[in-house]
Amino acid sequence: TKTDFLEERLEMIEGRSDVHISDYSPWDVRPTFGSKYYSGKKFMISLGNKWVKPKLLEDDAPIPDGVDTMAIPVEHKQAFVDDINQALRDIAGVATFGRNTLIHDPQRVMKCINWARAHPFSSESLEITLDTPGEIADFMDWDSLVKITNSVYRPKIDPGADRTVHVDQATVHDALGLAVGHVQDFILVTRENPLTGEITNSYHPRIFIDFMVKLVSSEDSEIDLTKVITFLLNLKNYGYNLKLVTYDGWQSTIALQQLERLNYNAKVLSVDRTDEAYIALRTAIYEERLDIYDYAPFFDEITSVLHIIKKRDRDPMRRGKVDHPANGSKDISDCVAGVTKNCYEIAAPPAITPEQARALAETIAPVVVDRNAWVIQDYGKGRIIGVK
Repeated sequence: TKTDFLEERLEMIEGRSDVHISDYSPWDVRPTFGSKYYSGKKFMISLGNKWVKPKLLEDDAPIPDGVDTMAIPVEHKQAFVDDINQALRDIAGVATFGRNTLIHDPQRVMKCINWARAHPFSSESLEITLDTPGEIADFMDWDSLVKITNSVYRPKIDPGADRTVHVDQATVHDALGLAVGHVQDFILVTRENPLTGEITNSYHPRIFIDFMVKLVSSEDSEIDLTKVITFLLNLKNYGYNLKLVTYDGWQSTIALQQLERLNYNAKVLSVDRTDEAYIALRTAIYEERLDIYDYAPFFDEITSVLHIIKKRDRDPMRRGKVDHPANGSKDISDCVAGVTKNCYEIAAPPAITPEQARALAETIAPVVVDRNAWVIQDYGKGRIIGVK
Protein backbone atom coordinates (compact mmCIF):
# COMPACT_ATOMS: atom_id res chain seq x y z
CA THR A 1 0.00 0.00 0.00
CA LYS A 2 1.01 3.65 -0.17
CA THR A 3 2.20 3.36 3.42
CA ASP A 4 4.03 0.13 2.65
CA PHE A 5 7.19 -0.44 4.67
CA LEU A 6 9.41 -0.55 1.58
CA GLU A 7 7.99 2.73 0.30
CA GLU A 8 8.65 4.39 3.66
CA ARG A 9 12.16 2.97 3.78
CA LEU A 10 12.96 4.27 0.29
CA GLU A 11 11.84 7.75 1.29
CA MET A 12 14.15 7.62 4.31
CA ILE A 13 17.30 6.66 2.40
CA GLU A 14 16.67 8.56 -0.83
CA GLY A 15 19.48 11.02 -1.50
CA ARG A 16 22.16 9.21 0.50
CA SER A 17 25.47 9.06 -1.34
CA ASP A 18 26.19 5.51 -0.23
CA VAL A 19 22.91 4.12 -1.53
CA HIS A 20 21.89 3.42 -5.13
CA ILE A 21 18.19 2.82 -5.78
CA SER A 22 17.05 1.00 -8.91
CA ASP A 23 13.33 1.18 -9.62
CA TYR A 24 12.20 -0.77 -12.68
CA SER A 25 9.00 -2.43 -13.79
CA PRO A 26 9.17 -6.15 -14.65
CA TRP A 27 8.94 -5.50 -18.39
CA ASP A 28 11.96 -3.18 -18.16
CA VAL A 29 14.22 -6.00 -16.98
CA ARG A 30 12.52 -9.04 -18.54
CA PRO A 31 11.93 -8.83 -22.30
CA THR A 32 9.63 -11.86 -22.55
CA PHE A 33 6.11 -12.63 -21.41
CA GLY A 34 5.60 -16.37 -21.37
CA SER A 35 7.18 -17.77 -24.53
CA LYS A 36 6.88 -14.51 -26.48
CA TYR A 37 8.62 -11.15 -26.50
CA TYR A 38 6.67 -8.08 -25.49
CA SER A 39 5.06 -6.50 -28.56
CA GLY A 40 5.96 -2.97 -27.51
CA LYS A 41 2.31 -1.87 -27.55
CA LYS A 42 1.12 -0.20 -24.36
CA PHE A 43 -1.97 1.31 -22.76
CA MET A 44 -2.17 4.11 -20.21
CA ILE A 45 -3.42 4.04 -16.65
CA SER A 46 -3.93 6.72 -14.03
CA LEU A 47 -2.24 5.74 -10.78
CA GLY A 48 -4.72 7.67 -8.68
CA ASN A 49 -4.09 9.25 -5.30
CA LYS A 50 -5.66 9.44 -1.86
CA TRP A 51 -8.87 10.89 -3.29
CA VAL A 52 -8.99 9.49 -6.85
CA LYS A 53 -9.06 5.78 -7.67
CA PRO A 54 -6.63 4.38 -10.25
CA LYS A 55 -8.22 3.61 -13.60
CA LEU A 56 -7.51 2.66 -17.19
CA LEU A 57 -7.37 5.61 -19.58
CA GLU A 58 -8.96 5.50 -23.01
CA ASP A 59 -6.73 6.39 -25.95
CA ASP A 60 -8.18 9.89 -26.27
CA ALA A 61 -8.76 10.51 -22.55
CA PRO A 62 -7.13 13.61 -21.07
CA ILE A 63 -4.46 13.03 -18.44
CA PRO A 64 -5.83 14.07 -15.03
CA ASP A 65 -4.13 17.00 -13.31
CA GLY A 66 -2.00 16.13 -10.30
CA VAL A 67 -2.20 12.38 -10.91
CA ASP A 68 0.69 10.24 -12.13
CA THR A 69 0.22 7.95 -15.12
CA MET A 70 2.00 4.84 -16.35
CA ALA A 71 2.28 3.02 -19.67
CA ILE A 72 1.64 -0.72 -19.33
CA PRO A 73 2.34 -3.43 -21.95
CA VAL A 74 -0.89 -4.63 -23.55
CA GLU A 75 0.03 -8.19 -22.59
CA HIS A 76 -0.99 -7.30 -19.01
CA LYS A 77 -4.17 -5.38 -19.85
CA GLN A 78 -6.66 -8.06 -18.78
CA ALA A 79 -5.10 -8.26 -15.32
CA PHE A 80 -5.56 -4.49 -14.91
CA VAL A 81 -9.16 -4.74 -16.14
CA ASP A 82 -9.88 -7.49 -13.60
CA ASP A 83 -8.30 -5.80 -10.56
CA ILE A 84 -6.29 -2.66 -11.19
CA ASN A 85 -5.16 -2.26 -7.59
CA GLN A 86 -3.76 -5.75 -7.32
CA ALA A 87 -2.19 -5.55 -10.78
CA LEU A 88 -0.48 -2.30 -9.81
CA ARG A 89 1.02 -3.98 -6.75
CA ASP A 90 1.85 -7.41 -8.19
CA ILE A 91 2.75 -6.59 -11.79
CA ALA A 92 3.81 -2.96 -11.96
CA GLY A 93 5.34 -2.89 -8.48
CA VAL A 94 3.47 0.30 -7.57
CA ALA A 95 2.20 0.83 -4.04
CA THR A 96 -1.51 1.58 -3.83
CA PHE A 97 -3.72 3.08 -1.17
CA GLY A 98 -4.80 0.53 1.41
CA ARG A 99 -8.62 0.65 1.27
CA ASN A 100 -10.24 -0.37 -2.00
CA THR A 101 -13.51 -2.09 -2.80
CA LEU A 102 -13.18 -5.86 -3.15
CA ILE A 103 -15.34 -5.96 -6.29
CA HIS A 104 -14.43 -3.18 -8.70
CA ASP A 105 -17.13 -3.87 -11.27
CA PRO A 106 -20.67 -4.58 -9.94
CA GLN A 107 -21.57 -6.02 -13.35
CA ARG A 108 -19.44 -9.04 -12.45
CA VAL A 109 -21.89 -9.80 -9.64
CA MET A 110 -24.89 -9.14 -11.90
CA LYS A 111 -23.65 -11.83 -14.29
CA CYS A 112 -23.90 -14.40 -11.49
CA ILE A 113 -27.56 -13.69 -10.78
CA ASN A 114 -29.94 -16.41 -11.93
CA TRP A 115 -33.04 -14.38 -12.74
CA ALA A 116 -35.22 -17.50 -12.89
CA ARG A 117 -34.78 -17.89 -9.14
CA ALA A 118 -36.35 -15.86 -6.32
CA HIS A 119 -35.79 -15.24 -2.62
CA PRO A 120 -37.64 -18.12 -0.92
CA PHE A 121 -38.48 -16.26 2.30
CA SER A 122 -41.56 -14.10 2.79
CA SER A 123 -39.51 -10.92 3.15
CA GLU A 124 -36.01 -9.61 2.53
CA SER A 125 -35.19 -9.71 6.23
CA LEU A 126 -37.00 -11.56 9.01
CA GLU A 127 -37.71 -10.25 12.48
CA ILE A 128 -36.99 -13.35 14.54
CA THR A 129 -37.10 -12.40 18.22
CA LEU A 130 -37.97 -13.91 21.55
CA ASP A 131 -41.47 -12.57 20.96
CA THR A 132 -41.86 -13.93 17.41
CA PRO A 133 -44.47 -16.70 17.21
CA GLY A 134 -43.47 -19.72 15.17
CA GLU A 135 -40.12 -20.60 13.63
CA ILE A 136 -37.87 -19.40 10.78
CA ALA A 137 -39.16 -22.27 8.63
CA ASP A 138 -42.66 -20.81 8.83
CA PHE A 139 -41.49 -17.88 6.68
CA MET A 140 -40.06 -20.16 3.96
CA ASP A 141 -41.72 -21.03 0.65
CA TRP A 142 -40.84 -24.72 0.79
CA ASP A 143 -42.77 -25.54 -2.39
CA SER A 144 -40.22 -23.56 -4.38
CA LEU A 145 -37.30 -25.47 -2.87
CA VAL A 146 -38.29 -29.10 -2.24
CA LYS A 147 -40.45 -31.87 -3.60
CA ILE A 148 -41.58 -35.26 -2.31
CA THR A 149 -39.73 -38.23 -3.78
CA ASN A 150 -40.49 -41.75 -2.52
CA SER A 151 -42.45 -40.26 0.37
CA VAL A 152 -39.58 -38.04 1.58
CA TYR A 153 -38.71 -34.42 1.01
CA ARG A 154 -35.76 -33.73 -1.28
CA PRO A 155 -34.34 -30.46 -2.65
CA LYS A 156 -35.44 -29.78 -6.22
CA ILE A 157 -31.94 -28.66 -7.22
CA ASP A 158 -29.16 -31.25 -6.92
CA PRO A 159 -31.01 -33.39 -4.34
CA GLY A 160 -28.02 -35.65 -3.72
CA ALA A 161 -25.50 -32.86 -3.10
CA ASP A 162 -24.04 -32.19 0.33
CA ARG A 163 -24.87 -28.74 1.68
CA THR A 164 -22.91 -26.34 3.84
CA VAL A 165 -24.15 -23.54 6.08
CA HIS A 166 -22.41 -20.46 7.42
CA VAL A 167 -23.96 -18.32 10.15
CA ASP A 168 -22.73 -14.83 10.90
CA GLN A 169 -23.92 -14.51 14.47
CA ALA A 170 -23.76 -10.92 15.69
CA THR A 171 -25.02 -9.57 18.98
CA VAL A 172 -28.62 -10.32 19.81
CA HIS A 173 -29.51 -6.68 19.14
CA ASP A 174 -27.77 -6.60 15.76
CA ALA A 175 -28.45 -8.48 12.49
CA LEU A 176 -27.67 -12.15 11.91
CA GLY A 177 -26.85 -13.61 8.51
CA LEU A 178 -27.34 -17.17 7.28
CA ALA A 179 -26.56 -18.80 3.93
CA VAL A 180 -26.78 -22.34 2.56
CA GLY A 181 -25.00 -23.58 -0.56
CA HIS A 182 -23.47 -26.55 -2.33
CA VAL A 183 -21.15 -27.60 -5.14
CA GLN A 184 -23.02 -28.25 -8.37
CA ASP A 185 -20.07 -29.64 -10.30
CA PHE A 186 -16.50 -28.84 -11.26
CA ILE A 187 -15.17 -27.10 -14.34
CA LEU A 188 -11.67 -27.18 -15.73
CA VAL A 189 -10.35 -23.63 -15.81
CA THR A 190 -7.39 -22.52 -17.87
CA ARG A 191 -5.54 -19.55 -16.42
CA GLU A 192 -2.71 -17.37 -17.57
CA ASN A 193 -0.36 -15.94 -14.98
CA PRO A 194 -0.19 -12.19 -15.73
CA LEU A 195 3.36 -11.97 -14.39
CA THR A 196 5.00 -14.83 -16.30
CA GLY A 197 2.52 -15.79 -19.01
CA GLU A 198 2.53 -19.37 -17.69
CA ILE A 199 -0.65 -21.31 -18.42
CA THR A 200 -2.13 -23.78 -15.93
CA ASN A 201 -5.31 -25.86 -15.82
CA SER A 202 -7.15 -26.71 -12.61
CA TYR A 203 -10.56 -27.88 -11.48
CA HIS A 204 -12.75 -25.43 -9.58
CA PRO A 205 -16.27 -25.86 -8.20
CA ARG A 206 -19.41 -24.20 -9.48
CA ILE A 207 -21.12 -23.01 -6.32
CA PHE A 208 -24.89 -22.75 -5.94
CA ILE A 209 -26.23 -20.60 -3.11
CA ASP A 210 -29.52 -22.27 -2.19
CA PHE A 211 -30.66 -19.32 -0.13
CA MET A 212 -29.52 -16.51 2.15
CA VAL A 213 -31.38 -14.43 4.69
CA LYS A 214 -30.89 -11.70 7.26
CA LEU A 215 -32.48 -11.97 10.71
CA VAL A 216 -33.06 -8.80 12.70
CA SER A 217 -34.17 -7.87 16.20
CA SER A 218 -36.96 -5.50 17.14
CA GLU A 219 -36.89 -2.43 19.33
CA ASP A 220 -38.40 -4.40 22.19
CA SER A 221 -36.86 -7.85 21.79
CA GLU A 222 -33.58 -9.49 20.80
CA ILE A 223 -32.88 -12.15 18.16
CA ASP A 224 -33.83 -15.64 19.31
CA LEU A 225 -30.64 -17.57 18.55
CA THR A 226 -32.19 -20.93 19.45
CA LYS A 227 -34.49 -20.63 16.45
CA VAL A 228 -31.45 -20.78 14.17
CA ILE A 229 -30.63 -24.23 15.60
CA THR A 230 -34.24 -25.29 15.10
CA PHE A 231 -34.12 -24.08 11.50
CA LEU A 232 -31.04 -26.20 10.79
CA LEU A 233 -32.96 -29.21 12.12
CA ASN A 234 -35.86 -28.28 9.82
CA LEU A 235 -33.47 -28.27 6.85
CA LYS A 236 -32.45 -31.82 7.64
CA ASN A 237 -36.13 -32.84 7.81
CA TYR A 238 -36.65 -31.33 4.36
CA GLY A 239 -33.87 -33.44 2.86
CA TYR A 240 -30.91 -31.07 3.06
CA ASN A 241 -27.80 -33.08 3.94
CA LEU A 242 -25.76 -30.57 5.94
CA LYS A 243 -22.19 -31.79 5.56
CA LEU A 244 -20.61 -28.81 7.31
CA VAL A 245 -22.02 -26.02 9.49
CA THR A 246 -19.81 -23.09 10.44
CA TYR A 247 -20.31 -20.09 12.68
CA ASP A 248 -18.15 -17.06 13.00
CA GLY A 249 -16.31 -16.73 16.29
CA TRP A 250 -18.69 -14.27 17.93
CA GLN A 251 -20.24 -16.03 20.96
CA SER A 252 -20.86 -19.18 18.93
CA THR A 253 -19.59 -21.76 21.43
CA ILE A 254 -23.02 -22.71 22.78
CA ALA A 255 -24.53 -23.07 19.31
CA LEU A 256 -21.64 -25.24 18.11
CA GLN A 257 -21.85 -27.45 21.19
CA GLN A 258 -25.58 -27.97 20.63
CA LEU A 259 -25.00 -28.90 16.99
CA GLU A 260 -22.19 -31.29 17.85
CA ARG A 261 -24.43 -33.05 20.35
CA LEU A 262 -26.92 -33.47 17.50
CA ASN A 263 -24.15 -35.11 15.40
CA TYR A 264 -23.59 -32.16 13.06
CA ASN A 265 -20.11 -31.41 11.76
CA ALA A 266 -19.90 -27.90 13.20
CA LYS A 267 -16.94 -25.59 13.75
CA VAL A 268 -15.78 -21.99 13.87
CA LEU A 269 -14.92 -20.17 10.64
CA SER A 270 -13.90 -16.54 10.85
CA VAL A 271 -13.94 -14.63 7.57
CA ASP A 272 -12.69 -11.50 9.35
CA ARG A 273 -9.15 -12.50 10.29
CA THR A 274 -7.89 -12.89 6.73
CA ASP A 275 -9.23 -12.25 3.24
CA GLU A 276 -9.02 -15.93 2.23
CA ALA A 277 -12.77 -16.64 2.14
CA TYR A 278 -13.55 -13.39 0.35
CA ILE A 279 -10.82 -14.00 -2.23
CA ALA A 280 -12.41 -17.39 -2.92
CA LEU A 281 -15.79 -15.67 -3.34
CA ARG A 282 -14.38 -12.94 -5.59
CA THR A 283 -12.66 -15.56 -7.72
CA ALA A 284 -15.92 -17.48 -8.13
CA ILE A 285 -17.70 -14.26 -9.10
CA TYR A 286 -15.07 -13.20 -11.62
CA GLU A 287 -15.05 -16.67 -13.18
CA GLU A 288 -18.86 -16.85 -13.16
CA ARG A 289 -18.83 -19.98 -11.03
CA LEU A 290 -21.38 -18.63 -8.56
CA ASP A 291 -25.15 -19.09 -8.94
CA ILE A 292 -27.18 -16.66 -6.81
CA TYR A 293 -30.59 -15.05 -7.00
CA ASP A 294 -31.43 -11.38 -6.88
CA TYR A 295 -31.08 -10.46 -3.20
CA ALA A 296 -30.43 -6.78 -2.51
CA PRO A 297 -28.67 -7.16 0.88
CA PHE A 298 -26.01 -9.40 -0.66
CA PHE A 299 -25.53 -7.25 -3.77
CA ASP A 300 -25.25 -4.05 -1.73
CA GLU A 301 -22.74 -5.57 0.66
CA ILE A 302 -20.48 -7.45 -1.76
CA THR A 303 -20.16 -4.42 -4.05
CA SER A 304 -19.24 -2.08 -1.19
CA VAL A 305 -17.04 -4.10 1.19
CA LEU A 306 -13.47 -2.86 1.41
CA HIS A 307 -10.35 -4.93 0.77
CA ILE A 308 -7.75 -3.68 3.24
CA ILE A 309 -4.08 -4.55 2.85
CA LYS A 310 -2.19 -4.45 6.14
CA LYS A 311 1.29 -3.05 5.75
CA ARG A 312 3.24 -4.60 8.62
CA ASP A 313 2.22 -8.26 8.72
CA ARG A 314 5.00 -10.44 7.33
CA ASP A 315 2.65 -13.40 6.81
CA PRO A 316 1.12 -12.94 3.32
CA MET A 317 -1.94 -14.96 4.38
CA ARG A 318 -2.69 -12.34 7.03
CA ARG A 319 -1.85 -9.19 5.10
CA GLY A 320 -5.35 -8.69 3.76
CA LYS A 321 -8.77 -8.47 5.34
CA VAL A 322 -12.24 -7.36 4.31
CA ASP A 323 -14.32 -4.83 6.21
CA HIS A 324 -17.55 -2.95 5.65
CA PRO A 325 -17.58 0.77 4.90
CA ALA A 326 -18.71 3.29 7.49
CA ASN A 327 -22.41 2.80 8.26
CA GLY A 328 -22.37 -0.33 6.09
CA SER A 329 -22.74 -4.03 6.84
CA LYS A 330 -21.48 -7.38 5.62
CA ASP A 331 -23.72 -9.90 7.37
CA ILE A 332 -24.85 -11.67 4.20
CA SER A 333 -21.63 -11.28 2.22
CA ASP A 334 -19.77 -12.87 5.18
CA CYS A 335 -22.14 -15.83 5.00
CA VAL A 336 -21.77 -16.31 1.25
CA ALA A 337 -17.98 -16.01 1.58
CA GLY A 338 -18.08 -18.62 4.34
CA VAL A 339 -20.21 -20.98 2.26
CA THR A 340 -17.86 -20.50 -0.70
CA LYS A 341 -14.83 -21.45 1.36
CA ASN A 342 -16.69 -24.40 2.90
CA CYS A 343 -17.57 -25.71 -0.56
CA TYR A 344 -13.88 -26.30 -1.23
CA GLU A 345 -13.82 -28.51 1.86
CA ILE A 346 -16.95 -30.61 1.39
CA ALA A 347 -16.27 -31.72 -2.19
CA ALA A 348 -13.11 -32.88 -3.95
CA PRO A 349 -12.31 -32.22 -7.63
CA PRO A 350 -12.80 -35.11 -10.06
CA ALA A 351 -9.96 -37.13 -11.50
CA ILE A 352 -8.80 -36.22 -14.98
CA THR A 353 -9.90 -38.66 -17.66
CA PRO A 354 -7.41 -40.07 -20.20
CA GLU A 355 -9.15 -38.04 -22.93
CA GLN A 356 -8.71 -34.83 -20.96
CA ALA A 357 -5.09 -35.69 -20.24
CA ARG A 358 -4.34 -36.13 -23.94
CA ALA A 359 -6.11 -32.89 -24.83
CA LEU A 360 -4.32 -30.97 -22.12
CA ALA A 361 -0.97 -32.40 -23.11
CA GLU A 362 -1.40 -30.72 -26.49
CA THR A 363 -1.70 -27.33 -24.77
CA ILE A 364 1.56 -27.94 -22.89
CA ALA A 365 -0.19 -26.64 -19.77
CA PRO A 366 0.40 -28.28 -16.39
CA VAL A 367 -2.75 -29.57 -14.70
CA VAL A 368 -3.26 -28.94 -11.00
CA VAL A 369 -5.23 -31.73 -9.33
CA ASP A 370 -3.63 -31.85 -5.91
CA ARG A 371 -6.34 -30.98 -3.36
CA ASN A 372 -4.14 -28.51 -1.51
CA ALA A 373 -3.08 -26.77 -4.72
CA TRP A 374 -6.52 -25.80 -5.98
CA VAL A 375 -8.27 -24.87 -2.75
CA ILE A 376 -7.96 -21.09 -2.79
CA GLN A 377 -6.49 -19.08 -5.62
CA ASP A 378 -6.66 -15.32 -6.02
CA TYR A 379 -8.25 -14.42 -9.34
CA GLY A 380 -5.79 -11.55 -9.60
CA LYS A 381 -3.00 -14.10 -9.98
CA GLY A 382 -4.43 -15.44 -13.23
CA ARG A 383 -7.27 -14.77 -15.60
CA ILE A 384 -9.52 -17.24 -17.36
CA ILE A 385 -8.62 -17.74 -20.97
CA GLY A 386 -10.83 -20.79 -21.47
CA VAL A 387 -13.04 -23.29 -19.70
CA LYS A 388 -13.42 -26.93 -20.63
